[in-house]
Amino acid sequence: MTASVFTPCKKEFYQILDGYNTLRSPSLSSETVNTTFPSGDTKNSSPKRKRWDKTSREKAVKIGKEMGLSKATRFLQKTSEYKDLCASTLYYWIKSSEHKTSNLPSRL
Repeated sequence: MTASVFTPCKKEFYQILDGYNTLRSPSLSSETVNTTFPSGDTKNSSPKRKRWDKTSREKAVKIGKEMGLSKATRFLQKTSEYKDLCASTLYYWIKSSEHKTSNLPSRL
């Protein structure tokens, strides 16, 4: 069995959160510090989903196919238009565009 890389620290170096309103130091003294947290900051709101227009997606797909996924994502994120673009989103767009073009009937 290997030894853990973590070592115990002195009790003076940390505090215990007891519930939401009380902070206690685990030292030998019985000193307790009461604090209150603002209730308005505890609400977790999910981020709004970004809606991309068709021309932005087409432009990103074109660049993604030319440069590759990682390089294109980093390149596009430098612009304000694509600052929230994720590599997974760009990957999805590229795969969707390939799927759509492969299913189109060939014209004679």
